[in-house]
Amino acid sequence: IVMDEDDCMVDIAKFFLEFTVDESCGKCTPCRIGTKRLYEILEKITKGNGTLEDLDEMEKQQSKKRFRRNFFYASLFLTVLLLFLGTAFFVFFRVKEISVTGNSMYTDEEIILASGIEEKVNMFSFSEKSVEQSIKDLLPYVGSVTVKRDLPSGVVIEIEEEKTVMYTVLNGDYYLLSDELTVLSVSNKISSVPAGAIKLITGSVNRCLVGQPLTFMDERTRDSILEIYS
Repeated sequence: IVMDEDDCMVDIAKFFLEFTVDESCGKCTPCRIGTKRLYEILEKITKGNGTLEDLDEMEKQQSKKRFRRNFFYASLFLTVLLLFLGTAFFVFFRVKEISVTGNSMYTDEEIILASGIEEKVNMFSFSEKSVEQSIKDLLPYVGSVTVKRDLPSGVVIEIEEEKTVMYTVLNGDYYLLSDELTVLSVSNKISSVPAGAIKLITGSVNRCLVGQPLTFMDERTRDSILEIYS
């Protein structure tokens, strides 16, 4: 293209814009409508009918174009970022190690099995409270338990165990009890009773199940025993 100082830049701009309008595929709104609208304004100006409002309209169209372009790239960036974070969430944050502390009555394997957490599962696929409750429900000697995530791939289970402070004998079996009269275990051998445990003698037991509180025919019996023990 050869031009000199006599060529009008508005005519040149209209010439190229006319080519753009003719060659547009018309699939996107900015190209189908925006370029045609700008061409109409330039044609009006080259015919001597242009106004200052036309210049404002061209600037407005250009501002819209910049906004749409910036919005597109921002949306694209956020989409890529979300895809990356989602991939990292499901691929990188997986359980590789489960450690247990404070346990003596149960092995690490028994506690991990009761927790329901398996290796290679996502670190955020389980609820700490649900895991803690599951361990307490399945393992009576667990008095309190805390489950913590040790990012990026570790889980820590902290155990505080109940102590046998009392026992009672029913039908020849020895039931070991905590200080809250929860049944911790049952055995048919006296050797299972720890030294120093208090023997509880009562004939009013209603229910005696491992993992459940000892209940009595008369509810006042339980309160009386706990008061005497305390």
